[in-house]
Amino acid sequence: MNFTAASTANVIFFDNFAGTTLSSDWMVISRHGEYAQNETECNIPQQIAVNNGVTITTAAESWTCGDFNLDGTVRHTPSPWPYITGDMQWTSFSITYGTVEARAKIPPQSTALWPALWLLGSNCQATNPYTADTGVGTCRNPGSIGYAEIDFPECYGGTPSTWCQFHVANPSFGMGGGCDATFPLDRNWHIFTLAWTPTSITPALDGTIVSTCNTAMTYRPMFFIMQIQTGGAGGTPNNALLPATLAVDYVRVTQP
Repeated sequence: MNFTAASTANVIFFDNFAGTTLSSDWMVISRHGEYAQNETECNIPQQIAVNNGVTITTAAESWTCGDFNLDGTVRHTPSPWPYITGDMQWTSFSITYGTVEARAKIPPQSTALWPALWLLGSNCQATNPYTADTGVGTCRNPGSIGYAEIDFPECYGGTPSTWCQFHVANPSFGMGGGCDATFPLDRNWHIFTLAWTPTSITPALDGTIVSTCNTAMTYRPMFFIMQIQTGGAGGTPNNALLPATLAVDYVRVTQP
């Protein structure tokens, strides 16, 4: 089944990362990944590059990092970690319903990295720059009322034919009703499209629908994140294939 965007859709956000610097629409994260997920990376600004497109590069390089409380004090004491990578989010922009489209190249499954393009509830937008841990400030834990997440794609573990996934948490994962799907993905450029309405969430890869999640998804506004993680569900990266890069050509958001 093919996905067709509405011809009357209005573009409310577009960035093709022209030039060599990010716009103020984006915030670059500088901290450790999520401790609760047993991640092993330091997110540092140097791993994000802009040159008529944006790249996030993961390398096997020891770095010292921790994370922070909302008042800027230390939450987890800085310590050495074996990988450096990049993580970026919308600074203040968020959406409630609409279609998010990104043209991207995902690093191969053989790297054993954990790349993701995803939406998270805006109640975590202010806390995420300080810590990836949930249950902080207004950011709820998965499974708690008020938590919302949509992943497309999120790639980790599995086999080459199943390692990329579509997931929804509202507020828990494994909701059924087409809210989980796996698919193969090569190293070529692909267009990832996520259409979110009050009654469904429909992901499409290069115009072909991957799954249809028929759910009354939370009305909470959500913000967009692009990153590569290491460790946790992704397992131990294959250092022989690093550095490896997630490349994004553009991000577009439309609403009717």
